[in-house]
Amino acid sequence: MKLRFLQRVPVSVRLAMAALLGVLGGLAWYRFVGCRSGGCPLTSNPWLMALFGAAMGLSLGWPDGGIRSGRGPKDPGQEASEDRNVV
Repeated sequence: MKLRFLQRVPVSVRLAMAALLGVLGGLAWYRFVGCRSGGCPLTSNPWLMALFGAAMGLSLGWPDGGIRSGRGPKDPGQEASEDRNVV
């Protein structure tokens, strides 16, 4: 399913939405799965889990530069093979 309406949303807004969803996911992880004993440094702190969730949301929501749609840069090996054929 293509989400064409997301193409009209600016990249900064999409990244902010991805970070916000990541923060919410990190806080949900802290609430429902997190470490209650305090022995786990990441999952026992809601601030660290929110920061980690934001980083994960940004990494998943980061624009790929059109590589998947065929608009990205060509493979460097492909250019070299094209040059060899032109003699």
